[in-house]
Amino acid sequence: QYAPGGTIDICMSGSSPKASRLRAVGRASILVSDEGFPYRYVTAEGPVEIDVLGDRTFAAIESMAARYFGPEGGRRYAEQFSADDEIMVRLTPERWHSEVLG
Repeated sequence: QYAPGGTIDICMSGSSPKASRLRAVGRASILVSDEGFPYRYVTAEGPVEIDVLGDRTFAAIESMAARYFGPEGGRRYAEQFSADDEIMVRLTPERWHSEVLG
């Protein structure tokens, strides 16, 4: 999830290897691409903060999932997650790079 000027927010399992690595390094990069013609992509890189969601898990995941699956689908998707383990990774972009090829 991203809004211009804000952080890039990503939910994931707090016990995943990715989460362990993010905690150890404290930085990340992300790539978003569109493989249609013309091929284009954007990358962002910067420090991360990790927020244990706890009882906010359902609301955080539902709001993100509703964007893709609609309100009812987002609710069903969010019901699959455990509040015990989910974290929100907040990447603060320091560097951006984008290309349009073709």
